[in-house]
Amino acid sequence: MPSRRAFLAATATSASVLAGCSSGPTADGTIAETAAPATGTNRTTATQTTTAEPVPASAGSFDATLVRDTTDSHPPRVEATLTNESDAAFTLSGGYAPPFSASAARERAGDAALALYPIDEDARQYVQRVGANSSAPPSNRTNGCWRLDGSYAVAGIARMLTLSPGESASVTYDVYTSGDGACFPDGDYLAEHAARVSRGTHYDDATSTAWLYGFTLHVRDNTIASLNVEKITRAGGA
Repeated sequence: MPSRRAFLAATATSASVLAGCSSGPTADGTIAETAAPATGTNRTTATQTTTAEPVPASAGSFDATLVRDTTDSHPPRVEATLTNESDAAFTLSGGYAPPFSASAARERAGDAALALYPIDEDARQYVQRVGANSSAPPSNRTNGCWRLDGSYAVAGIARMLTLSPGESASVTYDVYTSGDGACFPDGDYLAEHAARVSRGTHYDDATSTAWLYGFTLHVRDNTIASLNVEKITRAGGA
């Protein structure tokens, strides 16, 4: 599986930024999303056509892997990958770190949340620390816990990615305790991403389809015991 850096460097793949949109869950009090102004060549103009059929969910496949669990020297790490399973290119729009933009995994049956912090610099540039009490992601555990202190803001942008047939894109996150709560409390934590997808190598909002996909982290005894993938579903469109 190619790395995200290798993917972004591939000539068959295009990436651009459309500001003013937001995507993905946030961790209340820890990571929030903010609007970002569009700048010059980073603005993408949608082609106004209405003849193309929506891209079915079967055109793509989503997978997520627990790269590692908590260790003395590293927080847990998760990699998320989207693959074009069809015979034609499609273009995805949504979030600051395509193909899976998220800032938190939220407890399904409670109020707890785990913070997701991207490891790649091209995604980290859109995550800004807020306030004097915020610090960079920790390099060491505190009282046995990997905790993301302070508050962060994620730019509310929609970056574009084009995937050719058979091509994959990945993004990787480190997982931290959010806020002042317990360290990795037991629970099932869902991270979801909503993206819009259109056919071809140029994004067309008029004929795009909404996809929803994600993963659930199952935390038991202060560790991520397992991960379940939430497959792609149609979240709207024809």
